[in-house]
Amino acid sequence: MAINTIRIEPTIQQMKYFVFWFIALIIFLGSFTIVPNGEAGVVLRMQSYNRTISSGFHFKLPLVESIVKLSTRVQVYEATASSFSKDIQSADTKIALNYHLSQDVLGTFWSKIGESYETTIIAPAIQESVKVATAKFTAQELVEKRPEVKTEIQKELTLRLQAKYITVDDFSILNFDFSDAYEKSTEAKQVAYQDALTAKNKLEQVKYEAEQAVSQAEGKAKALEIEGRAITENPQVLQGRAIEKWNGVLPTVTGSNIPFINIK
Repeated sequence: MAINTIRIEPTIQQMKYFVFWFIALIIFLGSFTIVPNGEAGVVLRMQSYNRTISSGFHFKLPLVESIVKLSTRVQVYEATASSFSKDIQSADTKIALNYHLSQDVLGTFWSKIGESYETTIIAPAIQESVKVATAKFTAQELVEKRPEVKTEIQKELTLRLQAKYITVDDFSILNFDFSDAYEKSTEAKQVAYQDALTAKNKLEQVKYEAEQAVSQAEGKAKALEIEGRAITENPQVLQGRAIEKWNGVLPTVTGSNIPFINIK
């Protein structure tokens, strides 16, 4: 038994309804936007800047206006800048920059700079700021005066980025990387310094021991001098010393030529 299938073709009227509701849905979804917390929106009308909106729910003209959302939170950008110190030593400086975009100037920022600001603005500013600042210090001073170097770089960087509507919140030097030749030279200097310090300490120890020996010898000589003078001036001192050394035992042989006791 054959089964006949009935094919229902959509009418022109049904197609019109479908197209109408599809366009209506697009218009409805495109008539509002939600900007998350910590962000701000740049409203573009026909791709030209129109206004800035804060976080929250906003209406916009569908198909005419678009929203570019930019973070206004503090962001971190890390980079390595190559430069030369005052004494012509190459140094790679790794830094971390904390910055944020201010909503107050976001419209001007977008109109003049655009979205790829880290590549076009921040990266070159870091390179130039590090070069200018490190050229004021020797390689050794870059390490020993790190806080001063940081201050100089941050000052240069703040001036450059403020002119581009970017606010610097903080700046840190993560590391200095010098050439292998310089690092080996520095290491050799440190070893030589430690060796010299060790030799100096040994010399001071020998000098101290020599001074102690001289003092002891002078003390003994002084004591002998005093003792000799006392014996000369008072012969009874010698007899007293003899009594001190006597063990109480009388000699078994006596004679006129045998002394009472040997005190030597």
